[in-house]
Formats: sequence, structure tokens, C-alpha cells
Amino acid sequence: MPIYTCLDSPVKCLAIWSYIPYEEIDFKRYYFVKTLRIECFNPAEEIEDTTYHPPRRIHPSSSMSRYYYNWTDTPRPIEEEGPYKLPSIKDLFPKLETLIISNGNQCFKRNSPAYIDTLTDIPATVVNLHIEYTMLTNIGAIILQCPNIETLKLERNIYQISIPEQLPPKLLRLH
Repeated sequence: MPIYTCLDSPVKCLAIWSYIPYEEIDFKRYYFVKTLRIECFNPAEEIEDTTYHPPRRIHPSSSMSRYYYNWTDTPRPIEEEGPYKLPSIKDLFPKLETLIISNGNQCFKRNSPAYIDTLTDIPATVVNLHIEYTMLTNIGAIILQCPNIETLKLERNIYQISIPEQLPPKLLRLH
């Protein structure tokens, strides 16, 4: 399963999405997620994890497919180079309140940045946005579309992130 969920409390649900481009996911199963952490590892780096992982369907264009089964029956799109553009999550997680973009599991990949350089949009329901150790450079248009952001946390990012002069009206904390 590409997205792992657990109930944090009866009203909150935490999900961890290990983003792999072109992976087929039924997002309707995750409409209730309120806290989401998105991880994305550089496919060129070696995986240090030696534990067994059951096979899962990964699109053959993904470099991660070499760690699972080779699905040769699916047409292969043109390979992307460089960090990934995160697809629109605005409609995928309509109840999202907290979004964290970070490779949180440091024992899996030692000191690996989140391999994402573009964020398309986030739901207007997001209250907390935490971006840690990514390759993002501009989130200005994204945070202006989210008037409910109260906490914006930018930590250890590789490049300086551009933010607009006008901040969201409800912003209480900027880290």
C-alpha cells in the first residue's frame, strides 16, 4: 500500500505517503486524512533498508520499480530528470489540516532530502504547513491560496524558499 494510515485520535487520521511518480493510487480511500506527511526519496540513491517488503504495483517508469517487480505490460512514459513535481493534492485530501513534506524516517535513508522541487497546490483547509529538507524554491502562490494557514515552518531546505511579502491573514507562527 503506497499510503499508510493510522488513527491518531477518533477525529484525526495521520497518513504517510511515500511519493513515487506514476504510481497508481485510489485516493478515494484517503479522503478523511487530516494530517499528511509526504516523503520522496531520490531514486539514484541506494536504499539501505534490507527488510523484506512485499511486492506492490509501481509504475515501470519509476526508478523505484527496480526494487520490486518489473511491470513490462504497461507502456513506459518518458523518464523525468531531476527532482519531482508534486501533483495537485487539493482535491485528493479535502479534509487536510496539517501537511508535512519531509523524509521523516532518517534510518531508512541517511540524511536524504525530500526529492521534490515543485508544489502545485494544497487544500484551503490546511492550517499547519511544515516543509523540511526539500528542494522547493517557491511556495508564494501556494500559501496565498490557503487563507487558513496559522503555522508555517521552513527548516533545513537546500535552497532559499521564496515567500510573498503578503502572508496569509491568519498566520500566527513563522519558523
